Amino acid sequence: METQRAIVAEIDAEQVLVASNSELIRRMQAKVKAAIDRVWGAA
Repeated sequence: METQRAIVAEIDAEQVLVASNSELIRRMQAKVKAAIDRVWGAA
């Protein structure tokens, strides 16, 4: 049972990292889009 708890805790920690990385990707994509729009003169 203790092994299962440890595995679940590790998976939970990994899921937090995945969610954080997904948010970072979203933010970086928005910054790239803003930069491209600025270069190409889009509104």
